Amino acid sequence: MESGRRIVVLGGGPFGLIVSSVIAARAETVQLWLPDPRQADELDASRTGRVRGAPYRLHENVEIMHDLDVLAGDSWTVFFVTPSRQFEDIAERIFERLTPERRHRLAIMTKGLLARTTRRRRSVYTYTQFLTAQAQERGFADCAVAAVSGPSLLAEIFSRQYSFFEIGCPDPEAGADLKSLLAGDNIQASVTDDALGVELGGALKNPIAIACGMAELLPGCSANFIGALIARGYGELRSVAAALGAREETLAGAAGLADLLATSVSPNSRNRSFGMQFVRKLLSSPAEPGWLERVEIFMRPTAMIEKEALANRDLVEGAFILEPLLEIAAERGIEVPLYTLIFDILARRKRPEALAAFFVEGALVGPEGELAAERQTDLGFVAGHDFKRLLEQRIYRHISSARGMQERVKRQSDTILKSLQRRLVAARDKRNLREMEELPREIELWKRLETARPDQARAGIEDLIEYYTDEIADNFSPSMRGALIRAMAPLRFIAGGLRPGAAMPYVGGQVQELQRLAKRYNILYAPTHRSHLDSVEIAFGLAWENLPSPRYAAGINLMTGPFMQKLLKTLGAYAVDRERTRNLLYLECLTRYSAMMLEAGIPSLVYPEGTRSRTGGVRPIKTGLLTTALEAYQSSGSEILIVPLALSYENTPEDEEFAGIKDHSEFGDFISKRTRCYLDVCEPIRVSRFVHREEPGAALAGEIDSAWRKGLRVLPNQLLARLLCENEHQLPLAGLEERIHDFIAAHPGNYLERSAAAIIKRGLAALESRGMAIRREGFIESRTPALVEYYAAMTPEGPSF
Repeated sequence: MESGRRIVVLGGGPFGLIVSSVIAARAETVQLWLPDPRQADELDASRTGRVRGAPYRLHENVEIMHDLDVLAGDSWTVFFVTPSRQFEDIAERIFERLTPERRHRLAIMTKGLLARTTRRRRSVYTYTQFLTAQAQERGFADCAVAAVSGPSLLAEIFSRQYSFFEIGCPDPEAGADLKSLLAGDNIQASVTDDALGVELGGALKNPIAIACGMAELLPGCSANFIGALIARGYGELRSVAAALGAREETLAGAAGLADLLATSVSPNSRNRSFGMQFVRKLLSSPAEPGWLERVEIFMRPTAMIEKEALANRDLVEGAFILEPLLEIAAERGIEVPLYTLIFDILARRKRPEALAAFFVEGALVGPEGELAAERQTDLGFVAGHDFKRLLEQRIYRHISSARGMQERVKRQSDTILKSLQRRLVAARDKRNLREMEELPREIELWKRLETARPDQARAGIEDLIEYYTDEIADNFSPSMRGALIRAMAPLRFIAGGLRPGAAMPYVGGQVQELQRLAKRYNILYAPTHRSHLDSVEIAFGLAWENLPSPRYAAGINLMTGPFMQKLLKTLGAYAVDRERTRNLLYLECLTRYSAMMLEAGIPSLVYPEGTRSRTGGVRPIKTGLLTTALEAYQSSGSEILIVPLALSYENTPEDEEFAGIKDHSEFGDFISKRTRCYLDVCEPIRVSRFVHREEPGAALAGEIDSAWRKGLRVLPNQLLARLLCENEHQLPLAGLEERIHDFIAAHPGNYLERSAAAIIKRGLAALESRGMAIRREGFIESRTPALVEYYAAMTPEGPSF
């Protein structure tokens, strides 16, 4: 090995301890890096770690470190022996400290695949590709990247059994250097230039070893079955690895087939042992999971896998690689039914016995052309507050896995504190009791995070997540909502002057189709937004037609006191604070909350336009609101139906506010102005059709917009308002029926009436009752042009409507 280059092993787990000591026997000094300063100090003092439950004495040439800044200035050989979940973050930190002008060797012993966000951002799949791209982007003049794998079980290296490493490195000199460090009395090492083959062979064999461990405890499954299982698994391994660029001869060698066999059959294999423990646990506890566990399973199946893997005393990388592996296979069009089945068993979607049925009954795949699964559970009765703890864990896990996210949140502290202080002053001026009570607590939490040391930042972020999720989460009670709707219906009818349609909206459209589909699929309602009454009308209309009642967002400003907050949350509202639009942590909590609802099969409602339309027309859709449905589908694999709802008001309660006639609407407006409301259920949209589009959010938005425009009712008063605007607010009665027929012929739409006589009679009555127009001397004339223009904007623009 070239003199002057220093060596560091990244990772203080059992394998890191052993690798550093193996190398130290052939090098003057090896640095062993641990991320936790306290653990580093303890290991430095004791010089003894734990491997497989037994004490392991470090080689005398191993030095312990936790400060990566020492990497600056020298040439380094770096061995990555970190958990796969930490690899990307640590790799970027390493590159920030290494000197680009010096010569470096980077050897990857971590088994895994890149996270989805990194794959999409950089168009690479593996760790070697990631490091190579990083080196090129950062201008490293001489940086060789290698993968190290092979039949080298931790327990067998520990007990000095013969073990084998294969080093995949395109640079022959660097490969020879790494071989000289790893080869020894009981360890054989070889070199190939196929880094991808070595890396993928070592990573993709681990889930198959887990399946072999499962099979050990299944009735009727012994050596014959495990042999067939390995053969099938090796076939899928080769398909994926070859598609990503690995060579066949590498996969058939030490880093592929040999490593697969050793890991799948050895009692010392951590992945195989994990599979056995998993099945043993299920067989000893055959009861079905409780509702909270079902929430977690169907909300994010990967969370259940991670939970099981992290509860194991040993690192089980085979559990963590399944999610990115299946995503890559789907992206590349590769069929991997065995890997998929292993994922489903670990995620508790299928029983372990399905592994035997895989070979007896054939591949467990859906009918040809099926794009997504049906809803696998119904948790529509569960209150969001009941799985708040799961939400907190998921949010923190997402923030931890997104590189740099924690630092970005902490950097926002100063800006957010200034904003909160201004809000508190304003709240005191306006005597806003809710904010006067809540804001000091939020300010205290942000101050604590702002001044936290790096090792304390996690606790500060977790406290804020708990605060925000508690504020957001609903406390839904189906019986309470049903009782309230039954009680309010006659009151609305009386308040509406006992007029037809005063209590309930008129519901039309694809009602029967939705009733059928709602029994099978998760539902996201996407209504137009015209009034603060929209959520009320939707609640009454859906209840009347026996359709699933959704959870919905409600502005926190409506929760003016403890009573209103409790009432709205009991009805299924979750709180949204629109003044926190720049608070990254809050937005993460809110987004994850709505996504979890869908993943768990809880019907939800969002207003894609964001805010109420003040013009009368359809506002542009905010595509960011639709990513909730896309993410929920990708996480759960269950189909999600977006159901556009078209709300059409004969009189919008806030019309004078929107037309600029008065500053704000009053409570009485919502009772006195409302006459008839129409709720049309548009054709449901399957999210699975859009996930592979280049811009899925924009494509979804276009389809929702089109559905709205087809579903919105064109009411008689709106049509007359449009004709008034086109004729300078003075419309002759003579020839009016012909004008109406011409308009309808030129502007396709969902007309409530097509009879010109009925349109004139009903439309004019509605305009006159509100004082918007008057009939005089053979003409209809506008009396409040701004209101007439508001209702005119609700009509179709032309043939493309």
